[in-house]
Amino acid sequence: MKARRRFLSILLTFVLALTFVPMAVLAAPATGDGSEENPYIISTADELKAFRDEVNAGDSYEGKHILLTADIDLAGSEASQWTPIGTASNKAFKGEF
Repeated sequence: MKARRRFLSILLTFVLALTFVPMAVLAAPATGDGSEENPYIISTADELKAFRDEVNAGDSYEGKHILLTADIDLAGSEASQWTPIGTASNKAFKGEF
């Protein structure tokens, strides 16, 4: 009984900890290291959105390389419009796309 309660307690703690991980981190490009030889790969709308959110949060990607490998349709509805990447001067993208 004690072992079961302990396991459930650990499991609950783990699940709660996951709620503090930003979704952008979970959706960010999973391949590449950002070098010219091995650029970050973006192939889905979710990856592009995560990249946008990281740049708009202040990560300039300076010195990093990004490769878009798909034709991504960003058409949205009036309620879901695309937010541009790095439009603020203090949060501009400075890498190679």
